Amino acid sequence: MPVHVEVTYDMSKQLGTHRLELSGATVGEVVDAVRARFADDPALYEKLTAHTAVAVNGVLVRYGDRLQTKLADGDRLSFVKAAAGG
Repeated sequence: MPVHVEVTYDMSKQLGTHRLELSGATVGEVVDAVRARFADDPALYEKLTAHTAVAVNGVLVRYGDRLQTKLADGDRLSFVKAAAGG
């Protein structure tokens, strides 16, 4: 099932796009598909996704359930960078 994936600015610079359409039944399957895009440099994937959270349709998924979270056709999965401010 197709899922729309929005990647962080840093990831989009590396991939050349800020949106991908990938298939997966769970968040974990889609994260693995994004990781496969960085297959030639897995350390770069880890660096770009450090301090990120995952949201499905704009709602952050709970850490413990994150990879097992079920997805439906057309869902939007986003990598959300942590922000700090004062």
